Amino acid sequence: MALKVAVVGLVAVFFLLYSDGSPRKDDEGNGTAEVEKAADQGPLKDDRSSELEVLHQWIPSKCERKVKSGDFVRYHYYGMLGDGTHFDNSYARGKTYDTYVDSGWLIPGMDQALLGMCVNEHRIVSIPSRLAYGDTGTDDIPGGATILFNYVLVDIWNPDDTVQIVSTYVPEKCERKLEDTDFVRYHYTGYLLNGEEFHSSYDDGRSYDTYVGKGYLIGGMDIGLIGSCMLEKRDIIMPPHLGYGDKGDGKNIPPSATIRFEVEILDFHNPKDNAVSITLNSMFDEDKCPRRVQETDYVRYHYNGTLVDNTSFDSSYSRGGTYNTYVGIRSLIGGMERGIIGTCVGETRRIVIPPHLGYGEQGVDDKIPGSAVLIFDIYLVDVHNPKDEVKVTVLQEPPADCLRRVKENDYITVDYHLEQMDGSKLDSSQDHKGSFGTYNRLGNILAGLHRGVEGMCVGEIRKFVIPPHLGFGEEGTSGIPGSAVLVYTVELHKIEDPLPDGVLFMWSDGNAQSDDLLKIIDDDGDGKASMDELMSYVLKEVDAGNAKLIPGGVREKVVEQLFGMMDKNEDGFLQEDEMQIPDKPQDAGVKEEL
Repeated sequence: MALKVAVVGLVAVFFLLYSDGSPRKDDEGNGTAEVEKAADQGPLKDDRSSELEVLHQWIPSKCERKVKSGDFVRYHYYGMLGDGTHFDNSYARGKTYDTYVDSGWLIPGMDQALLGMCVNEHRIVSIPSRLAYGDTGTDDIPGGATILFNYVLVDIWNPDDTVQIVSTYVPEKCERKLEDTDFVRYHYTGYLLNGEEFHSSYDDGRSYDTYVGKGYLIGGMDIGLIGSCMLEKRDIIMPPHLGYGDKGDGKNIPPSATIRFEVEILDFHNPKDNAVSITLNSMFDEDKCPRRVQETDYVRYHYNGTLVDNTSFDSSYSRGGTYNTYVGIRSLIGGMERGIIGTCVGETRRIVIPPHLGYGEQGVDDKIPGSAVLIFDIYLVDVHNPKDEVKVTVLQEPPADCLRRVKENDYITVDYHLEQMDGSKLDSSQDHKGSFGTYNRLGNILAGLHRGVEGMCVGEIRKFVIPPHLGFGEEGTSGIPGSAVLVYTVELHKIEDPLPDGVLFMWSDGNAQSDDLLKIIDDDGDGKASMDELMSYVLKEVDAGNAKLIPGGVREKVVEQLFGMMDKNEDGFLQEDEMQIPDKPQDAGVKEEL
């Protein structure tokens, strides 16, 4: 009867002691729990034929290791006599009982009671006096007394243990593994072996950043991190002699405790690392690249900047424009300066930059952590050098019988297609009505086009690569970005001789104005000439080749302007004294709308 009372009392104590959520049978049935007499289960036997009786046992569903002879254990206990009288417990001391198993430091019954246990397993055992304190007893335990222990195992390790590593996630691509002397950034959550959390870098809101293999980490972590990939997740379990030893950390880690770290590798690098460039794709074959970046070049590129875990910190696309800068004059971080050299126009390149070539130990505000490895995916739109001239390529040769070539001030009619160096379209004459016509003089066309069309023949097709200082400059214009290299494809359709500045109408060689011009123009015979009568006459003479109008203007508009210049009294008609068609430069000049 006394034994039953003791069992009931100890079970009550068990629920009292572990009401904080320690292992016990729950609604999901995790683990197993039993309360039974010694006759039902019998003694826990070993090779010494122990008479130890297990009165209660709860076994966790996951048991990766069991106590064996020679192991070091840490456990909590509550000790009672058979009648329920308490004589000792570890909880009152505020720490576990820590010792080696089967080494003579425990009473024989407790040595046997610990064998085969799992971490977080709970037992209540009855130990006879011959396996406890014998006939002599102690101050609190009478001689010949059977004693009961209610205890839970919280830790197991062995002096022969080393670090255990289990990778819980490994990325598909692992281009490099962490080595000794690397600098690593990682997150961790630390647990005791019974699952109790003692610290987490996530709670601190920042990663743990340090060198590996230089004595800055506990030995087990130095060992456990080696060989990991960026973004890999690992469980690292280490015995105390590779952790915080027999003194713990003085705060959250008890003495002689096994510890487990759940680690997430963010990135790592070595102080000797250089920037690494990888071509992801390119619009040109390797041997057909039209232009590669060199030092002192000016580049325009798009980029996405991320950390190794793909966390974005900046993007030119979100800014709505390319990043424009010189290369090789320290206007870029060192890794970008090195990584962008050799990039081809139209190439997408990934540049991996270690922190000493990026933003260093300080990082950037809340965007880039200190000591972070950076990844830039860049797309090179164009590149030029301030020393560049117009590059001209003939795509279609001129006719063999070409006698007339474009010269200064000629009026030329062309079709054109305008794009950037990477092939992205900017403009085309096909987007507008008719072919494009203009005078070949500075002020009418870009300096680069002025140089490019010089000497062209009708029917010839040329391609011009025009640097921005000979194009639309740093400011650009509507639809054309600032500092853009322009690629024109031009087909010449017509060349016309220019008229002198300010002249709208000119008689051809050998022709001149008639003295009886009013009679010729005055179709209705009313003694004056109207706008329509002048229009009919001038266009007939031009079509006959006897005269020509200023090239490029709408003919009717040009005649209207001529009429306005002739109608001195502005009465809407031309009188006898107003019948001189101006064929020499006039102060009025050529109006803008022409």
